[in-house]
Amino acid sequence: MSRILFVYPNQGTELRIPLAISILIAQLRQHGHEVKLFDPTFLGKFKTDNELRLDVKTTNLTDLVGKVEDVNPRTMLNGIIADFNPDFIMVSVVERNYNTAKTLLSGVDVPVLCGGILPTIAPEFLKSQNWVDYICVGEGENQINNFLLNPQNITPKNLCSMDELPFQDWSDFDERHLLKPFMGKVYRGGAFEFSRGCGKSCSFCVAPQIRAKMAGCGKYHRTKSPEYCIKEILDKKIHYKLNMVSFGDTDFLQGVPKDQMKRLLELYASEIDLPFTMQASVETLTNPEILKLLRKAQCCAISVGVESGSEKIRKSVIKKAIPIDVFKRAFKLCRDYGLRITANYMVGLPTETEKDVYETIKLNKILNPPSIAVTYFTPFMGTELYDTCIKEGFYQPFQENVYEFPPLKMPQLSQERIVGLVKEFTDDFRSYQQDFNVL
Repeated sequence: MSRILFVYPNQGTELRIPLAISILIAQLRQHGHEVKLFDPTFLGKFKTDNELRLDVKTTNLTDLVGKVEDVNPRTMLNGIIADFNPDFIMVSVVERNYNTAKTLLSGVDVPVLCGGILPTIAPEFLKSQNWVDYICVGEGENQINNFLLNPQNITPKNLCSMDELPFQDWSDFDERHLLKPFMGKVYRGGAFEFSRGCGKSCSFCVAPQIRAKMAGCGKYHRTKSPEYCIKEILDKKIHYKLNMVSFGDTDFLQGVPKDQMKRLLELYASEIDLPFTMQASVETLTNPEILKLLRKAQCCAISVGVESGSEKIRKSVIKKAIPIDVFKRAFKLCRDYGLRITANYMVGLPTETEKDVYETIKLNKILNPPSIAVTYFTPFMGTELYDTCIKEGFYQPFQENVYEFPPLKMPQLSQERIVGLVKEFTDDFRSYQQDFNVL
């Protein structure tokens, strides 16, 4: 049996117990391996990305987090490595935590297996990094035990059957990760998945690239059975005293047969009976029957990507050509049925002009969502828009604090003007916002 040290390079981002790591920890323990976790979230100055949101209501989250240790994370990690003597270190990496992972793991004298979104969509980049020994492309659950017997790069094979995955193991994580601010109050919330996979081809998203990598490995979009999904949530609700649930699915309703979704929501309402949040595409929010079930099951927040009010940007830049009438119908129906939507927008997209941004501000007023989240567009490696931004010289990758300031340098729209337009957008919204809390 092997000793595995998972490193969770989470600093300055949202409090969360990551699905992938907690599932892999559970799976490795089922096979008799010894597992330990290093999580630097609560070391040094505590900050979450909620502080970067302009629309978040103030809570006592920082008070509830309490005192954090003023310790150098790398020093602490070195001590854990010396005491635990792991055979392998495993780390899940996306662009936002790449610099943290690199700082923590450069020069460690233990083989490092790097998995997650970044090695999946940019494997050659990760292979070139001297702190990475092995990479995992795609899902690792079906192959992680074979890796420990014969260490080598993990490449896509058969995709996981969702009902064969173990329940997440949260026992190693600080329970402060369960603190979830929502509308001025802090809840105890955990994240779960009902489905995996997305069939869309948005140019700002890595989904098309991941889907292509998984071709030939089985059905890409998969769900758990409603019964198995509910069983895990109920287990965690009881053991961790949860009073809120989040579904981490890329698109909670997309691609799920109506009968299966009805079964899940009916079971959730009767057995879980907690408010929940989720993400959904706008075209899946136009069926009144499903909306009624969502409301009955206590869906309290739906995150919906609108992205831009400019038809030119939606069609030609982000490749998300959804008719305005679909947005209008979905937003009206959700308000009618008491479902709170947060409309997500990006400002500072490639080739975007002031006129385009003002069209977004105008559309938002028409849609009249209860809540908005306006972010500076950031291109991710492996996406079509990343390639565009690099080719045009708009972007330098792996900058620090890219969410705090517009990262693109474009001739038609300066970084400073993007900041100003985002402020205009949010100020305008506050002047007419009609928010509501379903809890």
